[in-house]
Amino acid sequence: SLASSALASGGMDEKMLMELKQLIEKQQAQLDRQAGEIAQLRDQLGGATQEIEKKVDKEELAKLETDKMVTSRFKHMDVNLYGHLNRGVLWSDNGDASKVYFVDNNNSMSRIGLNASVSPSDTFTVGGKIEYGIRTNSSGDVNQENSNGATSNNWLLRHADVFFTSTTWGKVSLGFGSAASDGTAEVDLSGTDVVTYSDVAALSGGQLWYDDITNSLTGLQVKNVYNNMDGLGRDDRLRYDTPSFAGFTLSTSAVSGDSYDAALRYNRSFGDTKLAAAVAWSKPDESNTSYDNQYDGSASILFGNGLNATFAAGAQDSKINGKDDGTFWFAKLGYR
Repeated sequence: SLASSALASGGMDEKMLMELKQLIEKQQAQLDRQAGEIAQLRDQLGGATQEIEKKVDKEELAKLETDKMVTSRFKHMDVNLYGHLNRGVLWSDNGDASKVYFVDNNNSMSRIGLNASVSPSDTFTVGGKIEYGIRTNSSGDVNQENSNGATSNNWLLRHADVFFTSTTWGKVSLGFGSAASDGTAEVDLSGTDVVTYSDVAALSGGQLWYDDITNSLTGLQVKNVYNNMDGLGRDDRLRYDTPSFAGFTLSTSAVSGDSYDAALRYNRSFGDTKLAAAVAWSKPDESNTSYDNQYDGSASILFGNGLNATFAAGAQDSKINGKDDGTFWFAKLGYR
C-alpha cells in the first residue's frame, strides 16, 4: 500500500520504492528478532523465579531429603550420624565438707557416633558402628583434690564394630563393642538411669572417703570399693546373638585375651505392663588376679500406672586366699 501511494503521488521512482521496502523489511526482521530474545529472557526469568519460589516454599523444601546430612557413595546404604551431650552440675558431700563440680554425666556420657547398614535381602543385613565418648571432668572421676580436668582421656572409643544379621540365624558382631554380658546388671525400665542406676559409682565414684579418726581424706575412692559386676564390658570380641524366641535372647562371646561369657535376656510386654530381665556368666582372662568366675543379673518391671521396680545383684569367685567372694545388690522403686 505504501508503494502504491508513492507511485500515485509521483514523488518516488521505482528504485527508491524498492530501497524503502527493503529497509522496512530489515527493520521488521530486527524487531521480530528482538521480540524473540525478549520472550526467551522472559521464559528464563519465569523459570528461575519458579525455582526460587520452590526453594523458599517450606512445603516443597520439606519434600526434599534434607535430613540426609551424611551419605554413602554406595547405593542403597543407610548411614546416620547420632550423638548427645549430657553435661551437669554435681554436688557431693563426704560427711566433712561439700563441693560443686561441673561435669560430664558418666551415667550416659556425651558421645558421637556413626551407623551404617545395607540389606542385600529382606532377611539379611550387614552394617557397622563407630562411636566415641566425649567427656571432660567425668562425674565418675572428679574428687576433692582434682575438680578440673579430672578425666585423663577426653576421647573414649566405645564402638568400632561390624555386624551381620539374619532374621533366621541371628546376629554376629566382630570388633570393639559390648561383650555378651555387658549391660546384664543394668536392666532398668524406670527411665531414671540418667540420674542413677546399679553402677552408682558412675555419678560420684571419684570421691575420696573421709576418715573421722585422722580427720583427713583417705586415698580410697568410692569406685575402689563398689562394683556392679556388669559382665565383661566393651572389648575386642566375637559375639553371637540368637533371634528372639518368645521374648528370650541368648548371647555368647569370646573376648580378646581368652575371656568368655554368656547371657540370657528377656523382654516382653503384657498389656500396659513391661518386664525386662537378664542373667550372665563371665570368665575373665588369667591376668585378672582378683576373681575367677562372675555371675550377675537384673530385672525391672514397669506397670501401666507408672509404678516401677528394679533389682540387680552379682557375685564373684575370689582368687585371693582368705578373702570373701565379692557380692553386690541394688534396688530401686519409682513412679513415672
